[in-house]
Amino acid sequence: MNLDTTLSGEYVEYVIIGTHATVWIALLLSWLFNVSVSRLADVNFVLLLLLLPFIYVVGILVDSVSQTLLQPVRRRIRLRVFGLARRAAAPQDMSRFDDELLAFRSPTLYAAYEWRMRRTKVVGAAIPNWLALGSIVVLHLGTPISYAALVVEISAAAFTVVSAFAWADLTSRAYAFRKKAATLLQSQPSPQS
Repeated sequence: MNLDTTLSGEYVEYVIIGTHATVWIALLLSWLFNVSVSRLADVNFVLLLLLLPFIYVVGILVDSVSQTLLQPVRRRIRLRVFGLARRAAAPQDMSRFDDELLAFRSPTLYAAYEWRMRRTKVVGAAIPNWLALGSIVVLHLGTPISYAALVVEISAAAFTVVSAFAWADLTSRAYAFRKKAATLLQSQPSPQS
């Protein structure tokens, strides 16, 4: 595995998601154990390197939970993009949209589709992360009824809503790309075994 493969793979997405989640987890722990937030800034480079595997695992966990929660909406988006007729289509008609078939027929088109879907993972995981971060910051402020708390609550809600709309848009565009790729490949002769 080379550096280019590592940087373009899911590793980066999980580190981004994990870093976002680790911020609110660290804030929550500092609130629970009455540790000053300023002490969190004292993290040195060596400690950060030691935390990287944990950040990665947190990213996997948050991604898994958020993808599970978003699955019903993702199904509706997929049905809308592929057309409602797909629901009643014969299994052989639906198979032309399979990831495996796309990957087999054109690894380049599949890589482009996968890249689009990886972006949806980061934005999808941001939805619960923004809510958690805003809630924890309000806990640190000590009172939910203040100007600062209101700004945090509105900001967290706005980022959550924008992330949800961005996730839906990116998911829709990724499925539209997959549909166009499948249609393109269907119009070409199948490779001989």
